[in-house]
Amino acid sequence: MTSKKTFIAILLGLLYVPVAADELPPIQMRNSEVRYLPSDIMDYEYGIFVTLPRGYADNPERIYPTLYIIDGHQYFVYTGEPYGSLIWGNMVKEHIAVSVAYTPEGGNMRSRDFQTRERAADFVRFFRHELIPFIETHYRTSAEDRTLFGHSLGGQFTLFTLLTATDTFANYIASAPAVNDDIFAFEAKYAATHNDLPVNFYLATGENDHLAVNGRKFVSQLGARSYPGLKFDYLFTANGNHGTIQPTAYIEGLRFVLDSAVELPPAAFARLAGSYSDGENTYTLSYDGGNFLAFDGVPVSYDVPLSEWGRIYARSATEFFSKGWPGEFVFGGDPGQPAQTLSFKWEGRDITATRQ
Repeated sequence: MTSKKTFIAILLGLLYVPVAADELPPIQMRNSEVRYLPSDIMDYEYGIFVTLPRGYADNPERIYPTLYIIDGHQYFVYTGEPYGSLIWGNMVKEHIAVSVAYTPEGGNMRSRDFQTRERAADFVRFFRHELIPFIETHYRTSAEDRTLFGHSLGGQFTLFTLLTATDTFANYIASAPAVNDDIFAFEAKYAATHNDLPVNFYLATGENDHLAVNGRKFVSQLGARSYPGLKFDYLFTANGNHGTIQPTAYIEGLRFVLDSAVELPPAAFARLAGSYSDGENTYTLSYDGGNFLAFDGVPVSYDVPLSEWGRIYARSATEFFSKGWPGEFVFGGDPGQPAQTLSFKWEGRDITATRQ
């Protein structure tokens, strides 16, 4: 019982002030809860740390994508501030984060669970037959929009799952994956029996990491397949190493696989293009193809362009936003016709501009 309480304290006590520590409670992560899931397949009871979107309780009909994080006892902290900043800045979709953690009483079993030559195949079965059904029974998640994040040996497991149980997840993020000969063999076997790999995949490694050599080789081998349904990208940071790439891989990987912007037909953007004036400033929106409107204008209080709002993206056919800033744009007028008004907030002021 003491060990289980200690584990909860580890998960919830993200920071603990050393001065007068016995007087202050640990800082808890909002919208998070701890569960335990005994696995018959792995003969282990995992700690499951679930972080919910802030509006989860207020939107009972909404279904969310799910991010599964292995080595969750280490990386669940990323679901706090980095997640909040990404959502605040409209960078990624709101999602449920599920961190799979090892407990003090059970011991750290990552070498057993993640490696291709150990029990990685069983760990995939744990996800498919125990963990994912548990999460999708208790939370409002999308079975079509699952993401897996793993670092190092966890990255090896991420690639193993990608190549041997592809449909388990729609999106895969591999941080400094330990690519071994087995992974190359699984990739070649997959290519020999499939003509497509319909997933989103992101790989990030530091250039100063010895694992970058095989990481580059894997990216090259995968890219040469030219799978029509594969959307993938990669990043090799100039000064990164095995101990520093994780936050970058997490943030950039999520931005790639859970992009908050949707694609609209060109006509949906073109009808919004034009110049709008609020009597004091003129805002020019142009469309040159792609998945955004270019925004050019002068805000109320500055004599410089709205650099944070250089592009306007779509969340749906009627919802538009900027990235890197909590900017929301509303267009008025008849559906399907050129928009007549543009409204947004700037420094707490409501601004409405009329088409010129």
